[in-house]
Amino acid sequence: MTLLAASSLIALGAAAQKVVQSNNSMFPAPDPSNFTAAKPTVDEVNAFLKASWGYDENRVWQVQAILKTPVPGVSKVIVALGDKSGNAAASLVNLAQTLARAGRGDEAGPYLDQAETLARDLKDAEIGAQALGARGEVALYRGDPAAAAPLFQRAMALAAQAGGRDVIVAAKLDLARLALAQGRAADAVARLKPLVGDGVTADRNLASQCAVYLAEALIATREYAKAHQFLQAAAAPAEKSGMRLRLARIYYLQGTASRLSGNSGDAWNEYRQAAALLNSVRSEPGDENILRRADLKAAFDDCNRWVGATGVKP
Repeated sequence: MTLLAASSLIALGAAAQKVVQSNNSMFPAPDPSNFTAAKPTVDEVNAFLKASWGYDENRVWQVQAILKTPVPGVSKVIVALGDKSGNAAASLVNLAQTLARAGRGDEAGPYLDQAETLARDLKDAEIGAQALGARGEVALYRGDPAAAAPLFQRAMALAAQAGGRDVIVAAKLDLARLALAQGRAADAVARLKPLVGDGVTADRNLASQCAVYLAEALIATREYAKAHQFLQAAAAPAEKSGMRLRLARIYYLQGTASRLSGNSGDAWNEYRQAAALLNSVRSEPGDENILRRADLKAAFDDCNRWVGATGVKP
């Protein structure tokens, strides 16, 4: 699991763990069950980070997990990162999003509560939009588009108020995702097409998300060839960047487009790749819960059903 901005994954040599509670109120208290590795200890991680970041008086952190890995002598350390300035709220939103995308949306609420409080105190509409968008995403991932709808709509209003290009694109993307979840594929296509192309956003990750969701909407409107074009273009960058959940979704959508256009051989292979990748991701510490996400659970079940129905590769 990769935590961007709000956390760091630090591979450190392994060994015994005593959970030390932080008195930093910026972050929710760590869950003791997330400390499964023997070493490094929380004190050792804190000493390492202080040596690295202690010069910055605004930077704060809290060790959230120290997990065993299959590799002898290596532990997976998750650190919540923030600062005492306005960036703290953004860090909290990033951490909440990462938890939600790992199927741990029930843990995201306290971070978003704090982010929204900071956003209000700072009168930061952009952070407020991002926090509401993250809450909507949590609702979508638990299969509740009705709960997501007002959150995404409020996020869009705040994004428009903030005026930043990327926050507006992200809010528009969320409304398109909502349309897809509600079965309004043609509306989703209309919303997504303006979000794909040169000059829309400099954020490659956001651009990739827009393209993949457009492909999903095109499949739902039976435009399989166009969907394949977007998915093929998105696959290599996702693989190169290590975005394995996105790559699994791309394989799944390719399989669906192939199956619905009558190419059962390609569909079998693409579904098999998607299921294998999801299995691989959920075998890693911290990512065991990805199939709690309604979208990934549906994709995983679909893959297994169609691969099993075919029996052997045509």
